[in-house]
Amino acid sequence: MSKIINIIKISKKIAYLQNFKALNKDSGLIFNSLNKILNDFIGHKLFTILKFDKINSKLERIYTSNPKEYPLQDKKDVIRNFWQVQVLEKGIVYIGYNSQDIKNSFSDFDLIEKLGCSSVLIIPVKSGDNIKGSVNLLHEESWYSDYDVKIAQSLVSVISEAL
Repeated sequence: MSKIINIIKISKKIAYLQNFKALNKDSGLIFNSLNKILNDFIGHKLFTILKFDKINSKLERIYTSNPKEYPLQDKKDVIRNFWQVQVLEKGIVYIGYNSQDIKNSFSDFDLIEKLGCSSVLIIPVKSGDNIKGSVNLLHEESWYSDYDVKIAQSLVSVISEAL
């Protein structure tokens, strides 16, 4: 019964986000709304959105829930580590379950762990076959599961035009 209730709640939030996006062209407000909705349904300690420049192989952080530690920034090079290949080239969600996965995925793993994060859920933002970026949720160890993927994908799909 609770899964049915969650599906109904998620469907309502998707409709809300779609309507909000249609009425508001400010991508920051749209991203902020997505941040809150994903935190309510899945949870996170850190939430970021990266825009992907495929031609120049660059990533740009365009939204963050923690501007002090993870400010908006200029573009940085894509490293082609496992998550970046999986998410940015193949368009497949990546889940890192523990601190070893974080260390293998991020050069700034010390800061990530300092924030109490040792798992990650990275969802590609796509428009058709075009991968436009990623939404990144980080939390404590083993926080994310396959159950979270469908929820995140359905909500993230709404924001692709805003990237």
